[in-house]
Amino acid sequence: MRGDDVQTETFRSYLRSALSRDGLRVRFDSDLHLPWPMLCTSDGSTEPAADLDALFARFLGHRHQIEHTGAAYAWLGPPRAPLLQPAVSLNHDPRVGRATRADDVAKALAADATCTIRTTYDELVRDFGNADLDEQLTYFWCHGEFLSNEPEPPVLVIRLEDGIPFDGHSVRELRAAHRNSRFRPLVLLNACHAGISRANADRAFLGRMLIDHGAVGVLGPQIAMPQAFAAEYALEFVTRYLRGGATAGSITRELARQFATRYRNPLGFAYGLQCGMDARLDRATEGNT
Repeated sequence: MRGDDVQTETFRSYLRSALSRDGLRVRFDSDLHLPWPMLCTSDGSTEPAADLDALFARFLGHRHQIEHTGAAYAWLGPPRAPLLQPAVSLNHDPRVGRATRADDVAKALAADATCTIRTTYDELVRDFGNADLDEQLTYFWCHGEFLSNEPEPPVLVIRLEDGIPFDGHSVRELRAAHRNSRFRPLVLLNACHAGISRANADRAFLGRMLIDHGAVGVLGPQIAMPQAFAAEYALEFVTRYLRGGATAGSITRELARQFATRYRNPLGFAYGLQCGMDARLDRATEGNT
């Protein structure tokens, strides 16, 4: 934050002090779209961190549960009764990450849930255009890229096995007539750059459109992500989320810390939540449905 006037200095000091603490639940409701979990704070000292643990502890994604909203807000619907068998989906390009743990993620999704598998654009269009679509976790494992859209800003697209682009415009066209449906999933967009959030720059950005049309939150990497790490991250997240009880915000922070502390890998900080910090799966037990 640049500027040396009194107001800026005061606000900068307050913000630095607040964010230097641990264990906050932070919502950045702002049109300033930064990769918040990847930002590194300091105590104002010019001294370098003593070691990697001290350095990693400065990252906001290590310190706090974080979500970004901007102009997209998750809908608040009536509470759902605990689920014995949640509905999930695997939307993927089977050719991606063959040498990773992608197959283990698929098994985790299907282990204790009703899992729908989609590998083509037509399957996505068929189901996203269905008013009765009802999933609790929607997982994408595929390539993401920006396409030129002049004179408008570039648009983020994802592609399944058939290579046909699917983007925020697709979501809007398919779900616009079903805004009052039961479609309230947490969406894990495990594709490069898919966790980036945009406001006025692209009003049809994929994450924003998913939230505008029902998703309780979108989690994804804000940078290009190595496939091996993306699969490991997804396996940990999916396994923990489907157990029920833990929120997406708490799991995201736990994983950022785990990968940084145990493996000295900071890539967990690159996964960001657009809304969804409080999203969780309430599971019923046998005989208590």
